[in-house]
Amino acid sequence: MRRMDRTAEPPNALLVSPKGDLLAAVFMKADNMLEPAPIVVWEADSGRRRVEWMPPKLAVGGGWTEDGRLLVATATKEAVHVWQVY
Repeated sequence: MRRMDRTAEPPNALLVSPKGDLLAAVFMKADNMLEPAPIVVWEADSGRRRVEWMPPKLAVGGGWTEDGRLLVATATKEAVHVWQVY
């Protein structure tokens, strides 16, 4: 178990990679929950921030591919966004 630093925005979802080595957080804006907010990936063992993306619309859910190389986020029923992590 690792304690992470407090973030400026509240998390909407936390996603652990299949191998358990990465943690992704889908954030939302505290002052306007309809605005896009970042998706951040950390290394679970060190807590080091690996990457951050800003989706074009508010991400409402997501998941990892089975091999943990891609992170998928949904923003609307018509769109799925895919980011390469490795």
